[in-house]
Amino acid sequence: MKLNLEEEKMNAKDYVMVKVQKALASSSVLKIEDITIIAQLIRVFVLAYNLKSDLTLAREIKDQEIISKLLQIHQELPASVAFLEAGLGLEQINNLASHEQILTLLEKSLAKITGNTPAKIYSENNSFLPLVITVGGTNGKGTCVTFLRSLLKDLQIVSLTSPHIREYNERILFNGKPIPYQTYGWAIEILEQILAYYLKQTQKADGYFNFSQQNTLLAQLFAYLYRANILIQEVGIGGLYDTTNALDAHIAIITSIGLDHTELLGESLESIAKNKIAIAREAGKVIFVPNLQLLPPELQEQLNFASLHKLDLAEQLYPKSNLEAAYTAYQLLVKIKDLGIEGHSLGYLTRESKYEFSCGEIDFRLRSKASFALALAEQQAKINLPLLKNKDIEGAIKEMNLYGRLSFLSALGKQALVTSINKAYSLELDKVNIILDVAHNPPAVEKSCEILAKKLPEDSYTLFIVAFGKEKDINQCLEKIEQFSLPAQIILVPLEHQYRGVTFTDYQQRVNNFEKLYLASSLDQVLQEITQARTFKEIMNKFVLHTLTLKYKEELLKSNNKSQINLVFMGSFYLLAQLCNDYNFALENKDFRLL
Repeated sequence: MKLNLEEEKMNAKDYVMVKVQKALASSSVLKIEDITIIAQLIRVFVLAYNLKSDLTLAREIKDQEIISKLLQIHQELPASVAFLEAGLGLEQINNLASHEQILTLLEKSLAKITGNTPAKIYSENNSFLPLVITVGGTNGKGTCVTFLRSLLKDLQIVSLTSPHIREYNERILFNGKPIPYQTYGWAIEILEQILAYYLKQTQKADGYFNFSQQNTLLAQLFAYLYRANILIQEVGIGGLYDTTNALDAHIAIITSIGLDHTELLGESLESIAKNKIAIAREAGKVIFVPNLQLLPPELQEQLNFASLHKLDLAEQLYPKSNLEAAYTAYQLLVKIKDLGIEGHSLGYLTRESKYEFSCGEIDFRLRSKASFALALAEQQAKINLPLLKNKDIEGAIKEMNLYGRLSFLSALGKQALVTSINKAYSLELDKVNIILDVAHNPPAVEKSCEILAKKLPEDSYTLFIVAFGKEKDINQCLEKIEQFSLPAQIILVPLEHQYRGVTFTDYQQRVNNFEKLYLASSLDQVLQEITQARTFKEIMNKFVLHTLTLKYKEELLKSNNKSQINLVFMGSFYLLAQLCNDYNFALENKDFRLL
């Protein structure tokens, strides 16, 4: 495949990252109404492209059936952006004499958007449209998506999570593996051409996707391109205006409701819940883990809620409710024949049933009835999942590969990380626990501290090495850590990030005085001091004791004889990324241990 690389000298990854930076710098004027139509354009384009690929490769297809499905989806597009040739109309299907005729019409249709024949990327899977599972919530989304993907390992799955830790293409996975940058490059070009076509046809001002829009639309494009059975997409922020809401979720999951992003979602749990529930559809199922009373009664009445399936498992490091939400979705797929409600079958589809919706309104009606119904009918015929036993569920948990959720480093992992920080380290690693956790808002920090207090040895001392993004409620997070029930110290380090970073000076201006808090000038300074020490007493003498109140100094001195030290890195995905990138620490299964 040849990319139309702008400088012709960039490799695929460099090309993709140029486009990512363009999206990061974009203050997109595209509203959810625009994104919904663009998402539908992407769907029709890739389905037409897949059909053209099948015909080109002489793959046996049922021409009339496939074209009929494609046209049902296409006719829901506004007339201004419809692009399939008139000769492909439903009434003309029987008159198309050959594959060659259909192929010619498809090529003409696609050329209206791309200007030339797209590169050949082809999937052997035979799925036409995927089911859509959208996962929202304040915390626990990534855990839920990852566990559900692990449970569904025998199906073809495209999943979207955020953010990434080391590589940008960690965000969108096909069957648990990153998609090659070469394929990303092709997909971004198609995305840009579809955007240009949309802006031209609707006579809107030139613009570009923002970062979230770009990522989410790419995930949707890949789901069609790879002909996945299921697309699992994690909501970025909220739900109402999020790009994931451009697609109709067959199953919508809300993992939790907490106070985060209040400047966008509102200052109360009720306003946040109302925004997040907007990803649901009246024709689908809803798994709502928080208290249902957070939703207004009139919204509750419109939706079809599924009861949460409880899991009888040994205590996990992951909050059980996140696992139970994913398991409940699995159970719904086991009984997939019951998914959907009467009135949303293929017979329900008519041209007249299309409607327009307004930005800012919570509307649980379907955006594309044809896509919803066709995907449901197809996957009901294809998906046949077994009931799971406890050993199967526990096996799926072990295979999750979810780094940074109270992840304890193994002996190999500790050795690799500490050696990369300081080859001449003095720290006695057999007396050290190293834990990586990305809890980044007050509810998540509180939950992580609660779990750690149960898991860490009582005869130990904990150093929380933390950093928080500039948009976070840093003081509330620090307050939760200061309430940690075991002896502990908080070391706050600057966060290096182009858009969400926080400097030492920022902290000085924003952070309150906390009894257990030490403000460090850099992460590296802290890590060098720690790795050069041999005992907890040496660590205290280096940079802790002189910063604290007299009362807390006395408590620390009593902790001199603690046999174990716990280093907990917490507060942000970007802190974990900084740790991995600065010290070339690769996150691999061998680096972690199960408790």
